[in-house]
Amino acid sequence: MEAAPLRFVQARGHEDPLTLLGELGQSRYLVWYLADLGAKSAVVEPNYFDRDYLSEFAAFYCTSSAGYSNCCERAHYFATDVDRELLERAAGGDSAAYGLLQDSYLGFVVKRPIPGTPLGRTVLRWYVDDTPQLPRVVDPSRDYAVHLAGIELNVRGLAWQQQDAGVGACATVALWSMLHSSAFDDRHVVPTTAEVTQTAHRAGLSAQPLYPSRGLSFGQLIASVRDSGFAPLVVAGEQEHSRFKREHFCPSLASFIRSGYPVLVAGDLEGGNGLHAVCAVGFRQAASLDVAAGNVELEDTRTEYLYLHDDNLGPAARFRVEVDPGSEQVFLKTAPPAKRHSLELVDPTEGYPRFIPTALLAAAHNDVRITPDRLHSLALNLGTMIVSATGNAIGLTASSRIARLSNYLGQELSRVFSGNSALLARTRLALVETVAPMSLHLGVVRIGTGHAPLLDVLYDTTDSVPNMRAFCYVAYHPNMAHVVQQLIAFKLVSLGVEVAGF
Repeated sequence: MEAAPLRFVQARGHEDPLTLLGELGQSRYLVWYLADLGAKSAVVEPNYFDRDYLSEFAAFYCTSSAGYSNCCERAHYFATDVDRELLERAAGGDSAAYGLLQDSYLGFVVKRPIPGTPLGRTVLRWYVDDTPQLPRVVDPSRDYAVHLAGIELNVRGLAWQQQDAGVGACATVALWSMLHSSAFDDRHVVPTTAEVTQTAHRAGLSAQPLYPSRGLSFGQLIASVRDSGFAPLVVAGEQEHSRFKREHFCPSLASFIRSGYPVLVAGDLEGGNGLHAVCAVGFRQAASLDVAAGNVELEDTRTEYLYLHDDNLGPAARFRVEVDPGSEQVFLKTAPPAKRHSLELVDPTEGYPRFIPTALLAAAHNDVRITPDRLHSLALNLGTMIVSATGNAIGLTASSRIARLSNYLGQELSRVFSGNSALLARTRLALVETVAPMSLHLGVVRIGTGHAPLLDVLYDTTDSVPNMRAFCYVAYHPNMAHVVQQLIAFKLVSLGVEVAGF
């Protein structure tokens, strides 16, 4: 292998690596996505050793007589015109040049030397959120630091890659994306797709050969999560053939995403396209619910849009949650947002079959032993008691999440008390000074009206389900505190220490 210079190319030009892939469906999706991001140029590293591909190469491709190379190329995309002169100035320490590169950096695409499945590890920036009042919830996203000629560039997203039937199929790459979660940044090394496949087969749950991979069963996926050092949390569909209703599917998936955990969604592609698995990486928050007096509804039931890493399409593909009117079963249909570019490009999602989810799998920290189903049951029971105590005079929403203690005290309370620093400080200090030592991760049940929180109840995630206990509640309104105190006085609930957040 010989040294080769960096290449400076125009996005969508004839030298763009994605253009060179022709009509490959995933490359067309990436071209469309990058056009929406305003990509103007790319810098291509012709010789790049990718950790994931090297693992695949060592496991499978090095023994092929086809003579595959062990070297990839990596393309960095920018929303400005980048040439050698600008890169040289940034590499020489020019802060203005570096700032321009970082501000316009859109992410990277690794191109593997495998003709059939060339798209390797890819991380792209989320496009601008046009409806911040109903934001995308993308808590699993993380920061990736990459280096180009000694220049560190950062992009926030979650890794995606095309499935490779030699080493991993759709379930493997969905699980691989899932384990890139921001929730695990501080304590683990992300396994490669080859390592995911090897771990699943070490569990002894398959009589199929290790390579080439024909995909993993759901049981193998659970075993792979466990053997990778995590706690597998499973939510299964409740209807015939394990299909979901909206009021079960949407709140469960949203709870995982709010917790920072991406979700492997297993299911069926309609039209005889067989079993499939994707990785849910975000959702669009639904409009505030106007719940009728006397009722309690899970806040995320009406979630309409999800963002899925689908190896058949690309990263962060937008799907709409729809319901079959006869069976009430949930299915997902591609629903790309209005395009942001004026190019004459064919919609890469057109004609994609509907996806019917049958099970959700998340990889949680080992001290987490509670699922969204259990938290939602607790939330609905508590909400019903509160509504009843008011004489059915109000309607309430409920939601749940699993939060790291430091994140709850930090980011979460900061959002709740935005603009009221004195109340924020008082609530934080009350939690650390009046509550017994708390578990590293909390089960948080939130009762509110629409998106306005009225009450948080904190649960210990480290105990068994029958012994699951609330050890603290934070009331954000004096009337709510009064109602809860009445329930406790009549021994209807036990919620632990009260913290007044008002």
